[in-house]
Amino acid sequence: MELEVRKNTHPEQEEVLNPPRGEEYQYKWGNAGGRGIRIILKMLFFCLFFFCGCPCISPARFSHFTVVQQQSHSSHPQFSHMCPTPWIGFQSKCYYFSEDESNWNTSLEKCKAMEASLTSIDSLEDMAFIRRCKGQGNHWVGLHEEGNGQWRWTNGTAFNNWFEVRGGGPCAYINQEISSALCHTEKYWICSRPNNYVLWRQKISPE
Repeated sequence: MELEVRKNTHPEQEEVLNPPRGEEYQYKWGNAGGRGIRIILKMLFFCLFFFCGCPCISPARFSHFTVVQQQSHSSHPQFSHMCPTPWIGFQSKCYYFSEDESNWNTSLEKCKAMEASLTSIDSLEDMAFIRRCKGQGNHWVGLHEEGNGQWRWTNGTAFNNWFEVRGGGPCAYINQEISSALCHTEKYWICSRPNNYVLWRQKISPE
């Protein structure tokens, strides 16, 4: 009797404890399960649209795009370093600062043996970099005076007099300024060459 009273006085509890079959299914699956089904349907729709319905990317085009991208990356070299050790990279060049002294001509040959040349100085940025890295010693650079009084770099280009060359010798060196001395005197020396990326570009696209 008591159970019947509770049943009659609390009908909402009976509905919660004993929901209809359809409502029970909706309660269990209508929220979490429904969201999961909707997500799966969206993913299937996206895949069908991406590979079949999209006018710009089809499976064939997608595979072609992937192959082209892989080919373009494989043709580009993987540089671990732009300059070999102990060379120092700056902009598009690698620089070598010697630890021994030689005369100007011997210094030139030592640079050539390393597939480089006595360095040229092409800009104020180059000048500032060399001054910062060379230390206190005087270093030969690749500028020398020819018999006609014309200064020329070892790479064959004429010097355009954008800085003053002090002193009265035929071979140039750098301290805090650019000076000149007799070529047989011994000084430290600086080599430079293009970095590895520039060399690679020159190899595949020679001018």
